[in-house]
Amino acid sequence: MSFDPSEPTLSTDIPLPLTTPAQATPSHIPSGQYQAPLPAYQGYPYPPPAGPFPAPGMPPYPYPVMPPPRKKSSLLWLWITLGVLGGVTLLGCGICGVIGYLGVNLVQSDTVQAPARVTLYYQSLQTMDYTKAYTYVSPDASFSITHDDGSTTQISDEETFTSDARTADQQLGSIESSSPRLVSLNNTVAKIAVTVTRTNKVYVVHLTLNKINGSWKIVEADGI
Repeated sequence: MSFDPSEPTLSTDIPLPLTTPAQATPSHIPSGQYQAPLPAYQGYPYPPPAGPFPAPGMPPYPYPVMPPPRKKSSLLWLWITLGVLGGVTLLGCGICGVIGYLGVNLVQSDTVQAPARVTLYYQSLQTMDYTKAYTYVSPDASFSITHDDGSTTQISDEETFTSDARTADQQLGSIESSSPRLVSLNNTVAKIAVTVTRTNKVYVVHLTLNKINGSWKIVEADGI
């Protein structure tokens, strides 16, 4: 194709208008009252606000004011009072326990000692040690011994006691065993029934013992 110099050519050197459409004054606004729009946002025009800022999820300032924690009342005096009451209670229970224990032991001691004294008495008779047997008898004792023939012997001293004990050994045979049984115990008086087994006879003797100066003594008997 040939070039025709008479045809218009396109040129890229066309000058642009000096005023952009955005800067042109609209025809309906009087001259001198038009203000061009602000340029596009190019950053925050003011300094950033000073911190600190509330943490994410927290309410905005001001934070709600929390009431001060309520002061707990002291329980020291309560514990002291309970401790004192508990100590007094334990002390009272301990004293009652000791008294009860001692009382029970005293009763048990008497229920054991009185029959034990009778056992020693008959062990001496079994060995025919009449002098030792009489040491378990009170000096003012009164024995009323009834024999098989119906006669009665009053024993009030060691001589008559020894004589009657020897006679019983000769007539009824020697003592083989004896079994005391506590019948009653009232303060310082104990009543005991003894089953006496001799060679030729078995019988029961009833004894009364008094506690004299802390020791049990035979004061009455209806046999040997």
